[in-house]
Amino acid sequence: MRKPRGIRTWDELLRWTKPETRVLVEDLIKRIETELPTVKHAPRYRWYYFYSNREMRPDSKFAVLMLGKKKIYVRICVDPAMFEDPEERSKEYKGWFYKKRGRIEKGFVVRDSSDFPYAMILIKQSYELAR
Repeated sequence: MRKPRGIRTWDELLRWTKPETRVLVEDLIKRIETELPTVKHAPRYRWYYFYSNREMRPDSKFAVLMLGKKKIYVRICVDPAMFEDPEERSKEYKGWFYKKRGRIEKGFVVRDSSDFPYAMILIKQSYELAR
């Protein structure tokens, strides 16, 4: 099922998604906070942004969450020469959220909490790059 056209904010998206997906995204946000305690985060439009510094500058953005009805889509910024994804869960995107020279935008899906450990491996690589 596609998102209704009128959804413009993160809160509207949370109301639209399934309750179990709402719980999943809240748990993922808490997990990122716990494992990377210096991060700042906030919703912006229909997305949820994570920053590596207090000022929440655009160049410190290291992860973006997007919601589907049943899953979370995560976008990260990585250095292709150093990025490790042994299970090859991520795929490359053209660069909607990240347009830095020498970096690429990668995306992957989180379907349930069993995906958290691997998702954190990928997210931490982006976090280290943004610091």
